[in-house]
Amino acid sequence: SLALSLPLPLPHPSRILSLFLSLSLSRALSLPMDSLAETSPHAAVSKMMADRPEPVDLTSVGILKHPPTLSPRLATSATSLERQMKRDSLSHSLESRPSVEELMNSGLLKTPPGMSHVLANSACDLDRHMKADAVARGLETRRSAEELSEAGILRSPRHLSPCLAATAEELEYNIKRSNLQHHLEHRRSREDIHNAGILHHSKLCPSLAEAAHDLEHNMKRDSLDRHLMSRESMDSLVKRGILHETEISPGA
Repeated sequence: SLALSLPLPLPHPSRILSLFLSLSLSRALSLPMDSLAETSPHAAVSKMMADRPEPVDLTSVGILKHPPTLSPRLATSATSLERQMKRDSLSHSLESRPSVEELMNSGLLKTPPGMSHVLANSACDLDRHMKADAVARGLETRRSAEELSEAGILRSPRHLSPCLAATAEELEYNIKRSNLQHHLEHRRSREDIHNAGILHHSKLCPSLAEAAHDLEHNMKRDSLDRHLMSRESMDSLVKRGILHETEISPGA
C-alpha cells in the first residue's frame, strides 16, 4: 500500500488490513448493485495494491524524500542531516555576502538602503543625466582626428574604414620590420667599423670602450704637450742648419 512505501513508522498489520477493508467496502457501496456481487474485499485490496504508485513516482513528486531501500530510522536521520547542511550553507552565504558599500561601489546597488522608491528613481535619473552631460562635454572638447594623427595616437588616415585601417597598420609594421632586417643583414662588420676609426676598441664592452677611448685621447694630448714644451727653439734649428733664416717669417 501507499503507507507501506513511505519512510515512516509502519502501523500494525491488522490496522492496515482494516484500512484496506474499509476502503474496499466504501468503494463497493458506491458501485452499482449488479457489480457489487462480483466485487469482493480481496479483489478490492488486490486492485488497490496493483494501482498504487511506484517509489520512483513518489520520490519525483516529493512525497518520498529518500530511496525506499533506507530504513525509516535512517531516512529520518538523513532528512535531519540534509536540513542542517542547507541551514549551514545558507548561514555561510549570508556571512560572506558583500556589504552595502561594496554593492554600491560595484554599481549593483544604485541607491542606499532605506530610500523610498520614488526618491531612488529620481536619484537614478539625476545620475544618468549628469553622466550624459559629462559625456557630451567630453565629446565637445575632444581633439580632432588631425591632432590625434600628429600626436601618433591615430595611425591610420580618416578616409580608411576600421577594417582597412587595421590592415594598413599591419602592412606598415611589416614594411618597417623588413627594412630593419635588410639593414641588419647588410651592416658593416666590427672589423670594418674599427678600421674606419668609428669603433676604437672592438674587444671591449661599450661601457669600457668609451672610457678607454677617453683615456687614450688624454694620453696623446699629454704626450703632445710634453713634446711641444721640449722642442728646440728656432735659433737652435738655424745654428744646426735644419732651418734657414729665409724660412722664418718676420713675426715668428
